Amino acid sequence: MLSLLLARKERRAAANLNNTNAVEIMQKVYQQFVKDTSLEINMLKEEIKRLRKVVERYQSACSGCPNNKNNML
Repeated sequence: MLSLLLARKERRAAANLNNTNAVEIMQKVYQQFVKDTSLEINMLKEEIKRLRKVVERYQSACSGCPNNKNNML
């Protein structure tokens, strides 16, 4: 009877350890996801800034062009 109780406690302890390990792994994966996502968002922000400058230069160069029907972009 005592051996059954000890075995049961050992199984519970092992299950708790597995749950703890699973939570730690999920936290690490989430932290990496956040880091990667943040990096990607920053890269996209820089690309948007670059493209805005290109459009602004195009607008400056072409706003008075005769083939620009509206003279506005």
